[in-house]
Amino acid sequence: MFDQLHLVLVDQLGEAGSKLHLAVDATGIPLAVLLTAANHNDATLFEALLDDIPAVRTPTGRRRCRPDNVHADKAYDHRRCRAYLRRRRIIARIARRGVDSSEPW
Repeated sequence: MFDQLHLVLVDQLGEAGSKLHLAVDATGIPLAVLLTAANHNDATLFEALLDDIPAVRTPTGRRRCRPDNVHADKAYDHRRCRAYLRRRRIIARIARRGVDSSEPW
């Protein structure tokens, strides 16, 4: 369940001009939430969002603080985000800017 983490960007939720950044597990259960102004760069909040994820107990009883991989949309396609994931040994599955959604990542 905690193997995959999906970052979802929802626009204009809450007050007008705000964004809700969600980190959810593979089943869609929210693990971390950040509310920001609509004009704030998404890539700058990437590390804060992942750092807010609490330790999750696995079926073996061990607590995990790091997912195996992260799926994210094009808003998080930034060198800094990918470097952060490499440092934490997390596989990045981030959509590329300028590549059509139907093409492979």
